[in-house]
Amino acid sequence: MLFLVIHAPGCQFNRTDSALTCRYQSIGRQHVQSLGAITHVLPLLWSEDSQVRARAAGVIHNLSSLPTCVAQIRENDGIAAVLALLKENDPKIISSAAGAVQNLAREPASRQVILDFPSSIQLLGSLLFRSDAQCQAFGVGALLNLISPNFEVRKPVQPWLVNTARSSGVDCERIAVAPSLYRMARRATRN
Repeated sequence: MLFLVIHAPGCQFNRTDSALTCRYQSIGRQHVQSLGAITHVLPLLWSEDSQVRARAAGVIHNLSSLPTCVAQIRENDGIAAVLALLKENDPKIISSAAGAVQNLAREPASRQVILDFPSSIQLLGSLLFRSDAQCQAFGVGALLNLISPNFEVRKPVQPWLVNTARSSGVDCERIAVAPSLYRMARRATRN
């Protein structure tokens, strides 16, 4: 097991989880980023230990709020690893990965990498039908970040969402965080 210990403001070492916890303080994230943590944490996303994957996904989620970290994640081929975590069964891993994708999708270069990943839209869209509201919220946020800036991207996302909802038997208008996205998609498919 890898132990990553950083003594810096905004960071703490949690012995029970044997992993790094970045607090939601900017100074802590910036310090961890300055130490090159991305290159050390990304390989942990492939660990056989689900607790290690969960904690690493949490660190990536926290660090992905910094534009410099988004670029580092993309440049180190981390986007594919984060997207692959959306196939996991552990809600903590899925939630952290979805939050990271939401943050990554804000950057145009990363947005394109996400869109080029096979079945990325389906993976993100499947989050809308999970029982976990946080996963739903991150899924909606990621999809909105992907489709909002560019209408050309909306075309394949909107019909997919409507068709998936119809085939799943889920009343999308009752999904807590997705009704406006569903209505927008439904209007687009009528035109």
